[in-house]
Amino acid sequence: MSDTFKAAVLFELNKPLEIVDLYHKDPSDGEVKIKMITSGLCGAQVNEMSGKKGDDKYLPHLMGHEGYGEVVGVGKDVTTVKAGDHVILHWRPGNGISTFGTKYQSVDFGPIGAGPVTTFAEFTIISENRCSVIEPDASIAEALPLLGCAISTAYGAVVKEAKVEVDNDVLIYGAGGLGMALLFWCKLLGIKNITVVDIHDGKRPQIEDFGGTFINASVPLNEKMYDVIFETSGVVKNVEDSLRVAKKSAKIILIGQTRLNAPVTFSNFLHFYDEITMIASAGGRFDPDEDMEKIYSLCKQNVDLFNSLVSQTINLDQVNEGFDLMKAENTKRIIINF
Repeated sequence: MSDTFKAAVLFELNKPLEIVDLYHKDPSDGEVKIKMITSGLCGAQVNEMSGKKGDDKYLPHLMGHEGYGEVVGVGKDVTTVKAGDHVILHWRPGNGISTFGTKYQSVDFGPIGAGPVTTFAEFTIISENRCSVIEPDASIAEALPLLGCAISTAYGAVVKEAKVEVDNDVLIYGAGGLGMALLFWCKLLGIKNITVVDIHDGKRPQIEDFGGTFINASVPLNEKMYDVIFETSGVVKNVEDSLRVAKKSAKIILIGQTRLNAPVTFSNFLHFYDEITMIASAGGRFDPDEDMEKIYSLCKQNVDLFNSLVSQTINLDQVNEGFDLMKAENTKRIIINF
């Protein structure tokens, strides 16, 4: 094995990631070293790169928080995984030791930091509690990273936070990766009355393939009210409209995050007192130890539908092109294949 490996690094907000060479290191106490197989590009990284939540005091650092790989080494006291295990990397903590992150020495740029889980690298060292063992399955290897964020968050939002019933009228704002993951679970669970609002007409075919009804965001939602509303875009207008189109006793699940300090105004907040529940989703309250095995099993039972969530695969050195592709109308999820 070479002394170095490649990783995508964020050096500056609102700038492309740079592919750099890092020196290998051994995992420390409570850490796990993983050879990455696949990783997903997520809207969370777009927000991170653009400074949507504010300044980034940890620059420069590695990126990515959903992935699939093979364990190649473990640090002292690690008990939940061992070398040779195949694992899902996830941002929600599970059982095992929690560590803050690590630092790598780069060939050309000095020390580079990394948080408890990063996935845009050929090898990565993560906190023990950010990976879960699964049985390898080559037939879904490209889509497996989605279990680390989009699919697990959507599962939790539908099943645990909203507790959607099969006869509910469901509205989803946004047909990006998370919106399509919500549609995936609705289809699997037999929920048929699903409307999806998006700015791109090109999203219509994939929404209809998953059993949803498409409405362009430019068209006012005036004729129908909804039992469950998922807001995935972080667009202020959608957050504001979510209350306006909510039925009595509706549940509103806010998954997308608005920009830092963006004001949100509800035109008729009195409607909130009609037993409306509004939840700021926390990754769907996904618990890796409680939920991963079930989610993995359901995805394996629905291989074709699960794999159809991925529209493109790229190499690590195409990561910035991948983020550009995310803006295209016909894009679903983009996967880095190592």
